[in-house]
Amino acid sequence: MGDLRLPRLLGDYAVLQRGKDIHIWGWDLPGRTVSISLAREEADRKLPKNMEQGKAPVQGRVPEQGEASEQGRTSGEKTQAWHVRTDETGSFSAFLPAREAGGPYTLRVEDEAGEWLERKHLLIGDVWYCSGQSNMELPVSWVAPYYEEEIKNCENPYIRSFKISEHADFHGPLSEPLSGKWKTANPKNVLDFSACTYFFAKKRWDRTGVPVGILNVSLGGAKIEAFMSREMLKGYDDCLAEAERYAQDDWRKEQEEKNEKSTAEWYGRLQKEDAGIKGAWMQEEAWNKNKENGRKEEKAEHRDDSSRIDVPFFFRNTGYRGLCGSVWLARHFTVTKEMAAQDSVFCLGTMVDADEVYVNGSLVGCTAYQYPERRYPVKAGMLHAGENFLVIRLISEQGEGRITPGKPFCLKTESGEIPLSGTFQAKVGAVCEKRPPVDFINWRSTGLYNGMAAPCEAFPIAGFLWYQGEANAHMPGVLTYADKLKRLIVGYRKARKDNGLPFLYVQLPNFKIETYYGNEEERDSDWGAMRLEQEKVLTLPGTGMVRTIGLGEDNDLHPHNKKDVGELLADLAEKMTGNPQADCRRK
Repeated sequence: MGDLRLPRLLGDYAVLQRGKDIHIWGWDLPGRTVSISLAREEADRKLPKNMEQGKAPVQGRVPEQGEASEQGRTSGEKTQAWHVRTDETGSFSAFLPAREAGGPYTLRVEDEAGEWLERKHLLIGDVWYCSGQSNMELPVSWVAPYYEEEIKNCENPYIRSFKISEHADFHGPLSEPLSGKWKTANPKNVLDFSACTYFFAKKRWDRTGVPVGILNVSLGGAKIEAFMSREMLKGYDDCLAEAERYAQDDWRKEQEEKNEKSTAEWYGRLQKEDAGIKGAWMQEEAWNKNKENGRKEEKAEHRDDSSRIDVPFFFRNTGYRGLCGSVWLARHFTVTKEMAAQDSVFCLGTMVDADEVYVNGSLVGCTAYQYPERRYPVKAGMLHAGENFLVIRLISEQGEGRITPGKPFCLKTESGEIPLSGTFQAKVGAVCEKRPPVDFINWRSTGLYNGMAAPCEAFPIAGFLWYQGEANAHMPGVLTYADKLKRLIVGYRKARKDNGLPFLYVQLPNFKIETYYGNEEERDSDWGAMRLEQEKVLTLPGTGMVRTIGLGEDNDLHPHNKKDVGELLADLAEKMTGNPQADCRRK
């Protein structure tokens, strides 16, 4: 590894913003002269239909005479070079003249010592900075069963995404992302794309023929304050104090250790005390023994209707109200000989909080937290022609357990679906105290701004997409949301020296179900208050909001219809920026 270095954002397959000076920056030894060129690649090296990715960037030194050189071929047109000198810290920065949409290009950077770097297959197009929490981050893989045809036909080297992994820093802004690489849209890569932004990018491409690059800077569960700088949070003393507290390395490490220890201890006790683990309740034989023995192991306060239960259900509507620990559920179901010979999938909706699912005594799947839909594949031959035995171990951490009503709850086979809802046998495996709260450190004030957002500020963009607010939709803090989002917008634009950058955001959709014992209308009113706060932000010039009432799911915090949301954002982008055509599609 040499001294010359470029940021990850300037990697192979990058998309650079059209119509703006192209910012090339990096690092070398102090005082060195660095030459920069951006050359069009040969016509016969146009973006291949199936682009190879995953190889390390080309890097090396200028070869000695007679030595083979892998510097890449260019179109033969005269290539201009720009020369800059690194400062005392070793940084260099250059702005190349703006270009129209097109490509591909090869970026070459070479220093006076003969060290050089190349980044290939770059495009000029529109780059959108996309941020927020889980509904922005949610990947295509999460909603894949709903978009099988779209995934199958998604191959498009002109749609690209760069995903930055979760990282918080409380000491100050980082100078570059610590993770990420550019990926083009194909059936494999697209599974990692944000679903919302993929459908946004696809519609933009279909409408304009302009390459689209997505910077995905999002993290599930994060509050808006995590994406804000100290300057943006001036006047919010509680947030600034929080940032100061988490900047203390020893204290933050202590919190991390507490998180790890308390989680391990809680689950350790659960495993040790669970009668279902001791008695092998995943096996059918255990349920055929004297049921009275099983009932004696249950706590009296959770015994009233624990021998039979109708699934799906909320703990709060059963004898398990408030139970923390585990409940085991079991039932028989029948499949045909034809179905038993096919691959199949258990589709069991969402559960609170964690689960393990067994069929005929074998584990077929488990999920450690509440939000993903449970889809557990079963290989041909695991099921028996005739009667089979399904067992679910449901773990409730806070006494708010459920198997969510209104979700798919069935076995899907090539020959059809077998409904699995209905009456289950049930036993309490263990009763514990509530799981200790987890301190989600990366959600704390300024952490994600410093670690993920600020490192992208040097990269020119077309605008912002924002989908966040669920984590802030609680009284009374929700009433400060409009002010905070306005501050974030102003700060993000200021950092890029462009007060006119479009900022498009998603208003929270309909959602009612909740796991705590509060009033669902009260929860909806908090979301209603959030929607009003989001409306207020439209007074800031250059902002646009997508209304998604009707696109949500009352029983799911993460609605699956990300296609309509992405396309509505694309429509809004067209309305706000016009529809400048620059058709780069192959003829």
